[in-house]
Amino acid sequence: MDPRYSGQDVVRCSLCKSALAPMYCSVCHTHLCKDCVEEHFSDKSKVHNVVPLQQFLYTPKCQDHPSKQYQEVASSIQVQKGDLSRKSQKLKSALNNQREALQKEIDVIFKNMQSKIEELDCKYLSDIDKQEIDIKHAIDEITEVILDLKRLLEAGDVCFVSKYKSRNSTFGKLPPTIRAMYPTFHPQRVNREKLREQFGSLSDPPSEPKECSSGLQPLVTKQAFHTDRQLLDVSLVISDIATGYVNQFCLACQSDEEIWTCGSTDIIKLFNIQGTLQKALNTISKS
Repeated sequence: MDPRYSGQDVVRCSLCKSALAPMYCSVCHTHLCKDCVEEHFSDKSKVHNVVPLQQFLYTPKCQDHPSKQYQEVASSIQVQKGDLSRKSQKLKSALNNQREALQKEIDVIFKNMQSKIEELDCKYLSDIDKQEIDIKHAIDEITEVILDLKRLLEAGDVCFVSKYKSRNSTFGKLPPTIRAMYPTFHPQRVNREKLREQFGSLSDPPSEPKECSSGLQPLVTKQAFHTDRQLLDVSLVISDIATGYVNQFCLACQSDEEIWTCGSTDIIKLFNIQGTLQKALNTISKS
């Protein structure tokens, strides 16, 4: 292309400089029109390889990374998000169940100790209430005795005085003081390591794939993609194939797109993922 004409949009012949150049020599890197091809071959110093320019410029698609694979990965995004949510909720639920289990055991221990303390409370309160009633009764009796003694003194009758019996020995014995004897609680220091061990632990997640030199994650191959789908918590039906067998015995995947089947007959069948029969073979025996 003539560098002085930056706006031109066609390739000119490198020999005649005027005609369009639909051909290209990949050895000499020369654009050629059809009339100049023969002249170009006249140069015997090289083994020329002249091909159509479109063929030279054609870039074949990468067979290792077809665009269809990207579409499959894109279509699985929502499935992966749903699977991620289910796995997260399942893990959180397991943690919460373990927390509730430990809390339940702690509550049982707490309630047992609290029950013992409440039993002592009832016992000592009952003893104190009984002693309170006995003391009030004794005070009433002492008051009555004092009134009787005053009446004797006022009467001055020797007969009544001689019949009087002192109760000082009875009232001189004071009721015993009730001492509430409670146990002592010895709290243990919370050992976090043992508590973590008792609670459980989370295993390390699988290692992340290494990044490519470009900073992008390596492309998931089609085979690996299907393997990941098999590990989903909820199975994903991608095809329903009618094999024609009354009793289906086994399946074998020949590839991601083809499946061998066998059943109650002596014929094994090869289906594609769309359910189309590709091949049928007679076997020597049904086994």
